Amino acid sequence: MSITGQPLRADNDPVVPDFDKKNPDRFFNRELSWLAFNRRVMEEARNPAHPLLERLRFLSISGSNLDEFFMVRVAGLEGQVRQGIVVKSPDGKTPAEQLDDILKEIDNLQMEQQASLAVLQQYLAKEDILIVRPAALSREDQGLAAERHSTSRSSRCSRRCRSTRPIRSPSSPIWASRSACSWKARRARSR
Repeated sequence: MSITGQPLRADNDPVVPDFDKKNPDRFFNRELSWLAFNRRVMEEARNPAHPLLERLRFLSISGSNLDEFFMVRVAGLEGQVRQGIVVKSPDGKTPAEQLDDILKEIDNLQMEQQASLAVLQQYLAKEDILIVRPAALSREDQGLAAERHSTSRSSRCSRRCRSTRPIRSPSSPIWASRSACSWKARRARSR
């Protein structure tokens, strides 16, 4: 600062033009940004530097994230559209416009997830690891799988759900219902 309080400026310093702080071009859409993050998680499934089962885990995390995205964010936008809300987000989009954009992105993401799964299944098969539907198993194997799944699933869900906080929908002041995990844990314990 100069003695007069004016900022000092060298002759070769660029002049920064005034800008509109509310210009929608300055903002990323929250939902599309989240989907881009989830795409990066999914892309880790394609990274050959990771061990095979870790790659499968990244793909699984991406799918689980997308499920939660639908339960919270897509449901919130659909609720806003049903209620006729047309208030624009900071990036200048109405809830209906956001929903259109994210559903297109989700279609692309799901196709990539399926393609990644197909590739991973080929690598898994080379290691004699198969992903099969329960109906393809013998009755004995179905029983064994059900027993192992319910026991391990129940304890995993119980641990996770004790530390899980409720998720609040951005479109509603009402708390969303408990996670699917806590429902499954209760269901498994009640058997």
